[in-house]
Amino acid sequence: MTDTTPEPMIETAAFADLEHWSQERHAWQRDALRRLFQNGVLTDLDIDALAEICLNPAASGKPIEKTHFAVGSPSYSSL
Repeated sequence: MTDTTPEPMIETAAFADLEHWSQERHAWQRDALRRLFQNGVLTDLDIDALAEICLNPAASGKPIEKTHFAVGSPSYSSL
């Protein structure tokens, strides 16, 4: 018996798992994951911003969220 699950459903589940897993990570890790997902690489400016999040407990960064994985979002279309 072959699996007839459409590919987007598999991707949706994987993205949901990734977002759920990231919730237990540090703020800088969640922000880094979002940046990597959106841009594919971390620039020197990204590294500086992530270091600031590490050094400043009040800084929370911008974590990856389910909306970043939405079909049609700029991040999703760059995959």
